Amino acid sequence: MSDALGTKSGAEWRERAANMASSIFRDAVQDIDERLGKDYAAEHPELVGAYMQVAATDYGASVVAQELVHLAEAWEGIGWGLGDRTDGDAEAEASEAEASEVARRGCLLAARRIG
Repeated sequence: MSDALGTKSGAEWRERAANMASSIFRDAVQDIDERLGKDYAAEHPELVGAYMQVAATDYGASVVAQELVHLAEAWEGIGWGLGDRTDGDAEAEASEAEASEVARRGCLLAARRIG
């Protein structure tokens, strides 16, 4: 069961992964057979495996990119409580603000390169 933040439990993630793998497998067999002939997928399991690996890698990259965007948005929204941590020191606030902005931009850049 998900917690208050919507975080999935280990069992939920395993179930989701199993369902996704099953769906990708069916798609792989169907796509390969449609393109290369009936039962081609069954005769070439290495092709099905490669198809599944590419699909899983692509999905994983898209999830990471999406989460990096969320992280960058959160970073921007929080601002890391700069005034609270620097005791009003303008130079320290500016330094932390710059570091925060660099991290936020880094997340967005990474997300663009992945996605």
